[in-house]
Formats: sequence, structure tokens, C-alpha cells
Amino acid sequence: MDLLSKFIPLLLSYTTLLTVLQGQRVDIVSEIIAYQSHDVTLPCRFVHGRTEEKLTQVGWTWRNPFNKNVSLQVILFDREHGIHITNNTVLKDRVKFSTNPNLTFEASIIIKHVKLTDQGVYSCAYTTHPSGSRTEVTTLKVQEDKPPLLSTAATARIVTVILITVILTSVGYLFLNKRRRAASTSVNYITQSPDDLQQGEITYADVTV
Repeated sequence: MDLLSKFIPLLLSYTTLLTVLQGQRVDIVSEIIAYQSHDVTLPCRFVHGRTEEKLTQVGWTWRNPFNKNVSLQVILFDREHGIHITNNTVLKDRVKFSTNPNLTFEASIIIKHVKLTDQGVYSCAYTTHPSGSRTEVTTLKVQEDKPPLLSTAATARIVTVILITVILTSVGYLFLNKRRRAASTSVNYITQSPDDLQQGEITYADVTV
């Protein structure tokens, strides 16, 4: 009985902790395509459901796609020391956080004037209290071609608007055409000849307007 009374609270504590941890995650995009000489944003955000959660540290590291043994820290935010950009990386003058990570748990970074040498695997690592550490990765691919004038999502929205406009126009035309036909009525005109008047007979002719 004593063993059971000790086991039940532990089980409840473990279940509660597991539920909390399952609700916490690092949102990131697994693959991003950038275009040479243009800016790109690598999104990363820590999602949690605990008001007492505090950010201790968050940082990005870059791993060479051709030599996985080469891994360099790109940018780091520390609660005590603020933001630090590593000097031994080619991104030192071209990278920054999109916002203050300490205020929003948002650690997205912006890389300006992307180069072909910037492509690789980027890791976004969060350290929070009391949850601990979580890391997710995204792969950046750089293309030499110019970016499309419209994104895929924007193109899809434009096509949808055009289709809706065509459908509404067709329906409106059919509706007006139907009303126009319904407004057309058959009028009966009486035609009489002198002989008909004498005979007292009337002849009807249908004339459609």
C-alpha cells in the first residue's frame, strides 16, 4: 500500500510533464530556396504553453553541405550578454535576428545578399527554463536564377480570383438573359376585313414581340 501511494504521485507528475513537453516545439521550415544577391529569412520560433517559460539562449549554427565536419556558429542570443555575431563566418556583416528573441521567442534570422557559399544546413537551438534544450534544422539552397515575379501562393490566388470572376460573369449573363426572355410576351392583335364585319366573325393572329 505504501509503495502504491508513492507510485501514483510520480505517475501523475510524469504524465503532466509529458503533456507539457508535447505542447512545446520549435517551428522551422525544413528547406528554403534563396536566390543569389537577394535577401532570405530563415524562420525559427519556440512554441510553448507555459507562462513561466523563460528564454536562456538561442543560436544558429551553419554546417557545410560538402564537409559535414565543418560547423560554425553564426549568431547567438544570450539572456545575460545579448546578441553576438561570430566574426569567423562570412555572414558576420550580413546576418541579423528579425526581432528580439527575448521578447517574442522568435529567433528567425535574415541573411542579406545571399551567396552561393551560404547554402548548407542551419541549426536553430533553443535553451529555455525549465524545459531545457531543443534543436531543429533547415536546409538552405541558393540558386543563381532570378526569383519569380510572383510566388506560387500569389499566382494561385490570382488564378482563383480570375476563375471566380469568370464564373460570376457567366452566371450574371445567363440570369439577365433569362429575365429578358421572360419579359418578352405574346400579344394578340385582332384583324378584321369588311366581309368579316358583316359576317360578325373575328380572326385572331398571334404576333410575338
